[in-house]
Amino acid sequence: MAVVDDGKLYFKNGNPVKLIVRSLSPKTEISDISKEIVAGLEKVGFTVQFEEVESSSSSLGAVKDYDSKKYDIFITGVNLGYIGTYIMPYFHSGQVQNGFNFSLIRNPALDILLEELKTKDLTIEGRTRQFEKINDILRKESVLVPIGTSPLISFIDKNIRDFKMP
Repeated sequence: MAVVDDGKLYFKNGNPVKLIVRSLSPKTEISDISKEIVAGLEKVGFTVQFEEVESSSSSLGAVKDYDSKKYDIFITGVNLGYIGTYIMPYFHSGQVQNGFNFSLIRNPALDILLEELKTKDLTIEGRTRQFEKINDILRKESVLVPIGTSPLISFIDKNIRDFKMP
């Protein structure tokens, strides 16, 4: 690769180094974050084709187009809510084809941990250890690159005592 006078990156054959970036959820903070990321990529010389995709269950196909090389980067927000068993649909192999496993990860060890999390009656410490194992796998597989988290806002009745936020 080479950088020429226009500040763009080019391959040796003269073609620009191009990235196709898709973003889910236009008109949200994800859209704003996506535009910042695209601007950063362009600033360092990449030619970027940017597309925002409406957030809906039918947009799952847009996320899963990665196998057909329709994008290089997909930026989305995943709200796992209060993490209990909610994490399973996002990372279980059985959810790749028609579910919510956007990352397309297929890992039998991860599947077992997710299934145990859903089916076993674990203590808080046991759940914490389970999530640590899950996080280790996700980190090693580089499935997600978290760039931030939304603040949690809770309204708790004044009569509820000794409540602690997760």
